[in-house]
Amino acid sequence: MFTIRNPETPRHVAGQLARLALIVSLVLAILGLALPALAAPASVTTAQLQANHQNELNWLQYQTGHLTRANQLAVLMQTYVNTQNSANKNYGDLVSALANYNAQLASAQSAHNAAAGILQTAAGFDANGNVTSFVQAHQTVRTARQSLWDCHRTLRQAAFDVSVAIHNYRQANPGS
Repeated sequence: MFTIRNPETPRHVAGQLARLALIVSLVLAILGLALPALAAPASVTTAQLQANHQNELNWLQYQTGHLTRANQLAVLMQTYVNTQNSANKNYGDLVSALANYNAQLASAQSAHNAAAGILQTAAGFDANGNVTSFVQAHQTVRTARQSLWDCHRTLRQAAFDVSVAIHNYRQANPGS
């Protein structure tokens, strides 16, 4: 029976493969054969890109309403904190939760504003929303969607965190 007794063999092979991959990628880059990083997948059509652009614009508008309601919640929570303060309750946890919530809101607003800027500039699209540059349009949709997702996730986390803080406060202070 044949067995490999050299423990360096797997490492040696892995090292050789890594070096080969590096050399191939360098040669392709030098020859200009590397695919551009911003290339859109071939499966996406112009019509799909235009529809995705419109979907992102709709999501932006919808999310604006979410941010408005989130800011209204911050005002309501500040009123609640003031009420608890006047009732001489220990409200320190609520103050820190409100500060955290406001910070998360600012982060979400920043991501939302980034998406709005990207969609307003609309690189790769004309004024009517038609694709003028496929690669730029794909990048526009992709980066706008990422910013919208960042805002969405931040808002969702902020709502969860403040909900938990209020729940814990009410558990610790019955009748509040």
